[in-house]
Amino acid sequence: MSTQRRAPVDVTIVTSGHDVADARLHREVAALLARGLRVEVFGLGEAADAPPGAIVRTWPRQGSLRRARLAARMAARANGRVLLTLDPDSALAANAAVLTSGRMLVVDVHEDFATLLKDRPWAHSLGGLAGVGAQGLVKAFLSVASRAALTVVADEHVPPLTARRRFVLPNEPAAAMLPDPGPRGERPRALYVGDVRSTRGVFAMLEAVGGPRTGSWTSSGRSPPRTSTSCGAG
Repeated sequence: MSTQRRAPVDVTIVTSGHDVADARLHREVAALLARGLRVEVFGLGEAADAPPGAIVRTWPRQGSLRRARLAARMAARANGRVLLTLDPDSALAANAAVLTSGRMLVVDVHEDFATLLKDRPWAHSLGGLAGVGAQGLVKAFLSVASRAALTVVADEHVPPLTARRRFVLPNEPAAAMLPDPGPRGERPRALYVGDVRSTRGVFAMLEAVGGPRTGSWTSSGRSPPRTSTSCGAG
């Protein structure tokens, strides 16, 4: 009696913090599939929202304290010869997995996480101790990222600034994922979908749009209070 063996997985994308509907995740999976690689995705959300063509497993979103445990479970179950991570806790967990298995680690750093903590109220709790602990985790993450087989960053200024192999992959939309353009209105309109924060340049974007007199701004996501009061966001 013969048994059919499954084809080996080339790349497992591990993320304990991102939904499988994430646009950057879709772009990376599409690029890997286009090279003929077999891709596995471990992430959050609904499998129906995952990139087509990949092997997908999803989990419900976890609280901050449980994310590290989820990341460890994901990394332990990953079947790929290469593990590609999208967030700090997943990178730390995957680093431990590759050290014991001889596989390769690729770390995608899409944000300056040390700066991100300035926008997180919880980082100032417990007399600032929460922020100190989080900064320690960020430092450990950047150390892992700089030593990975490949470090992918979203922009030139995103740490780590030095790494073994560093590749800049800008957060630009893939044309195939965008809707068809609609008719042009009388006033220009900017639409931002995502986590809207000062450290992501929200106020610079609003200034570029020109304010409510010359254009309109619509945001979908968490926004700082100042966005809707003094900048006229919709």
